[in-house]
Formats: sequence, structure tokens, C-alpha cells
Amino acid sequence: MKNLLKQGINKLFSTGFFHIFGSNVINKILGFISSVFIVRLLSKYDYGIYTSGLNIFSFFMMLSCIGMISGVLQLCSENARNLDKNYSIYSYGSRIGILFNVFLGLIILLSSVVFTFPIKGTEQILMMLALIPVFEGTIEFQKTYFRSRLENKSFSYANTINSFFVVLCSVVGAFIYEVNGLIIGRYLAAFITIAIIKIYLKGPIAVKSAHIEKDDKEALWKISLISMINGGLSQLLYLVDIFFIGLLVKDSVAVADYKIAIIIPTALAFIPASICIYIYPYFSLNKDNKEWVAKYYKLTMILMGGLNLFISIFLIVFAPIIIKILFGDQYMSSIGMFRISAASYFFLGTFRTISGNLLVTQRKLKFNLIASIITGVANVLSNYVLINIMGAQGAAWTTLFVSCLSGCALTGYMIYVINNIDSKDNA
Repeated sequence: MKNLLKQGINKLFSTGFFHIFGSNVINKILGFISSVFIVRLLSKYDYGIYTSGLNIFSFFMMLSCIGMISGVLQLCSENARNLDKNYSIYSYGSRIGILFNVFLGLIILLSSVVFTFPIKGTEQILMMLALIPVFEGTIEFQKTYFRSRLENKSFSYANTINSFFVVLCSVVGAFIYEVNGLIIGRYLAAFITIAIIKIYLKGPIAVKSAHIEKDDKEALWKISLISMINGGLSQLLYLVDIFFIGLLVKDSVAVADYKIAIIIPTALAFIPASICIYIYPYFSLNKDNKEWVAKYYKLTMILMGGLNLFISIFLIVFAPIIIKILFGDQYMSSIGMFRISAASYFFLGTFRTISGNLLVTQRKLKFNLIASIITGVANVLSNYVLINIMGAQGAAWTTLFVSCLSGCALTGYMIYVINNIDSKDNA
């Protein structure tokens, strides 16, 4: 047993698991510290305005790179051992994705001029963020380049470099020039990150066009578009909450309270996300091996379920202490919503995240799409009704309800897919 454990740990080290997980731990700790500093540096009113503007911006970012990051990762992971084919897919997908984000930036800029939002100041935030999609899309493709080639150590270095400079530049910017400095710092961080990854890690910024087979092109577009829709509908779980609070309550303070309530549970999503980042290419590579997929899916779910249950209970029990120490007395009104969000984390982190990601490795995109549409509609309707009745707390209850619904559906179907993997239809 001791030898087996030692071999397992050595294998995880050699394949880059601890690099990825360690990188994500460091990144989330840095990001969380940054959030605490920013909350302290900005007034509750200004923080609410910034949150409102960033939330609207995130709606546009659901279309980022037209889903090509997911499509490139899936197809390149399947062809990780065929470097020529891997490169041609990456070349085509990255060029399309970045060009689309240039267009997306123009749409965001136009929207900030044309539309008026319920919370004043949102338009200015949106205008300043307009070019972020181009910079951050480039960084995501650089990181995807490493992931698709199973270069997990390089990916983890790129990830940490990005997070470090985002935190450093954002906090310094907020200290010097408040909200405007915070956004300027985000641009500066992106520029520095792209340059470092290019120079020191050899992650491409733009690649020369390469020939891509017709079948690969069709598969890439199909996976990308459906993944974009699925990912966008999944993001609605949090984006719609803040949008409806701003629309119905029309109070930046209420937006700030809700944002504080979900900061920690949302940040902790890095734990299951880190696991998915590491296991995704391997599940893609072994997608036709029923015994392998069943064994490691079960192991993943057991380990993540136990860990996430402990985390949720801890957050629920110690909620008052956590809120007071980290965010101050002015946010003690967030305790109830914080506890509900902590419960939501268990279902999101255990069932929705793991099963949803691994269904893509089996190319079961249609079910993911249908489940996302159904839960998306339920999310919108529940938010509208409950926020009208309960205020911001209604958004927290909606997240818990939708998390349970989507998590159970995705996990149940993943088990069904594994049981029928020999006769599966990858359409």
C-alpha cells in the first residue's frame, strides 16, 4: 500500500497535477486577497457600481472567442500525440477566436454609449472594459496551447504569472485611482502577462495559418459553438442574479451585499475547476475506454464530494466570523445569503462542475445544451419571482435551487453515458 501510494504521488508530480493544483491554490489565494483589499479600498457604493458594470461586461464575455477556446482544447487534447494536427487546429481556432473578440470589444464600446442602465455609472465601467476581451482572449489561448499538449507545468506557470500581475496591478491601481485605477491595472496586468508568457514560456500570441482538415474544422465549430452556449448559460447562474438585483432593487448597496455573500463560495470553485483542468485532457484521450472512464469518474466524485461537503459545513457554521474579519461590520447583513451560497457550492462543485466538464470529453454536447437551457430558464424565472418577494436573498435561494437541479441532471446523465459507452453516439 505504501509503495502504491508513493507511485501514485510520483505520477501526479510527473504529470503536473501538483503544479496545476498548486498554481490554482496560489491564484485563488491571491485573487481572494485582492478582493478583500478592493472591498476595503472602495466605498460600498462604488464597489456596487463596479460590480454592476463588471456584471454587464460578463454577459458579453459569455461570447468570448466564440467558444473556440473550448473547441481547441477538446480537439487538440484528442490529438495530443499528433503535434502537426494539434498545431493546425490550434492555429485556426486561435485566429478566429481573437478576431471575434476584436469585434466583441467594439460591440461592448457601442453598448456603453447607446444604453442606459438602472445603476448610474455602469456605462463608464463598461466603456473602460471594452478592449479587455482582446487581451484576455490572447492569454487564454496561450494557456490552452500548453494544456492541449499536456504541458501542465508551463500552463501552471502561465496561470500563476497572470494571477499575480492581475492582483498586483489591480490593487495598486485601486489604491491610487479607485475604480478607474482598478480597470487600468487590469489592462497593464494583461499586457505584462502576454509578454512574459511569449518571451519566457514560448506561448504563441498569434500563429501562422496552417492547413486544417474539413472534418476537423466542422468538429471544431460544432464543439465551440455548443460549448459557448453551454458555458454562457452556466454563467447565467451568477450573472442573472446581480442583473436582477440591480434591475428590481435598483440599489448598489444591495448589489454589494450580494457580491460579498458569493465571493468566497465562488472563489472556492477553483478546487473542482483545478481537478477538471488536470483530468480533462486524460478523459478526452481515453474517452472510448469504458473501464478507465468509469473507474476515475467514480474516484473523482467520491473525493470531491467528501471535500466539498466539509467545506460547505465549515462556511455555514463560521459565517459570522468569516464575514466580520474579512469584510468588516458593514457587510454583516450578508451572513444569511453567505450561508445559502455555501450550501450551493456543494452541489455546484461536486455535481455540476465535474459531470458537466466530463460530459464534454464524451462529446455529449446536446444534453449539456438542453440541461443548460432548462436550468437557465428556471434561473431567470426564479430570480424574477424571488427577488421581487425577498430582495437580494431571493437570488441566493435561486442559485441553490438551480445548482441542485443542474447538478443532479448532469451527474445522472454522465452515469448513463458511462454505462453505454461502448455503443455511444458522439453526435
